[in-house]
Amino acid sequence: MGRRPRGFTLIELLVVIAIIAILASILFPVFARAREKARQSTCLSNTRQLVTALDMYAQDYDETYPWGYTPFQDSPCWDDVLVPYLKNTQILRCPSQRKECPRSYGMSYAVHAKSMGSLDDPSQCVAIAENVGYQLKYWGVFPLSADPSTCANGYIEARHNGGLNMGFADGHAKWFAKHATESDDIVWY
Repeated sequence: MGRRPRGFTLIELLVVIAIIAILASILFPVFARAREKARQSTCLSNTRQLVTALDMYAQDYDETYPWGYTPFQDSPCWDDVLVPYLKNTQILRCPSQRKECPRSYGMSYAVHAKSMGSLDDPSQCVAIAENVGYQLKYWGVFPLSADPSTCANGYIEARHNGGLNMGFADGHAKWFAKHATESDDIVWY
């Protein structure tokens, strides 16, 4: 007579489950960081495209940047006037942005309604960066928010691996760690 195959014992099954749980606990944070890194890259691409559109707008309008913020209810803001220069308006939203906040990017007061020629060093002049809220009215007046719990107007947010993406008036975009945004070399206003 043949022997019947024996199944797993309870101990063997518990050991296998414990090993799988340990591997999962190690790998899930790695996958989360990789997913956030991919979102950071998409956001950096969005920032670069927005800076390019901003420069194209300025070229068409006597080398003058649009108003970053308008106090008039019916006046268009900077992102409204850039729509003709964008192939896809979905780039106005960061993939990591919280859903309850209406906008993902803000235009710096450093370029607000200024001519391109009036900028001292365009490579150090922030034009667009990630923010929390509707618009960044005056960067430099508001501090960097350590933990913005609401969509308060005027805060930049380090939502990508402890940093944020910023686009500069010369057309380049770069990721910065949050503490690096406080450098004296960067012009905010």
